[in-house]
Amino acid sequence: PLAATLKDSDKWVRKTTVKALAKLNTPRAVKTIVAALNDSDGDVFKAAVLSLTQLGENGRQAVAIALDTIVADSWPGTDRILPLIEALASVGERSAIGPLTKILKREDYAPVHYQAVKALQKLEWIPSEDFAGAVYWILTGDFQKCIALGDAALAALIFALRHYSRVEAADALGELADPRAVEALIEALAYSAQDYNLLEDNTVEYFESGGVVRMAAARALGRIGDSRALEPLKTLLQKEREPSVRVEVGK
Repeated sequence: PLAATLKDSDKWVRKTTVKALAKLNTPRAVKTIVAALNDSDGDVFKAAVLSLTQLGENGRQAVAIALDTIVADSWPGTDRILPLIEALASVGERSAIGPLTKILKREDYAPVHYQAVKALQKLEWIPSEDFAGAVYWILTGDFQKCIALGDAALAALIFALRHYSRVEAADALGELADPRAVEALIEALAYSAQDYNLLEDNTVEYFESGGVVRMAAARALGRIGDSRALEPLKTLLQKEREPSVRVEVGK
């Protein structure tokens, strides 16, 4: 009867049904709750995730499999991925390490990279010497360990320059001094109409929007010393209106 009720049109009925099935805690009940992971409603989905993580090894592994299945597909949004990450980390389910490291390798999953890293920390993951490991060190703030990974670090730092920790990533790329980072650093010099408006209204917001990133990118390009950066830097110098950024670009 509960399995049938899980198909009710009312989401609150379905959510309560999931909780009731969890109290039964039988193999058939667990299997039925797993099916609820496909429910269209986010609250029912979260109830299913929470219930499964509390139902022993089989339930936890079912959640890990669900995470792996979702990561293999297109970005589902934070309302689906975050409950899985947080639930698996809270119960110490180490079978989640595989899906979590896959998340770090996916650009479309960048919005939850930080949460994935926090989960991997809880699971006491030993970082690998690849792109996922480099992203891990970036998001834990240990850029020297990231830089030590060589080519993996280069790719991860370019990724970070576009998505998060942008200033620190630019400085680390300058330290690497690898010409392969030049195009990405030039891209980070972009100056938009929005930047003009922010500079007029609020200097702090201007820097948060991109001013400080351009300073770091210019500084990195100077350290690399590639001639491809010369014209983009000259163009930026003509557009840039913030004195401190102009000084850095001029160097």
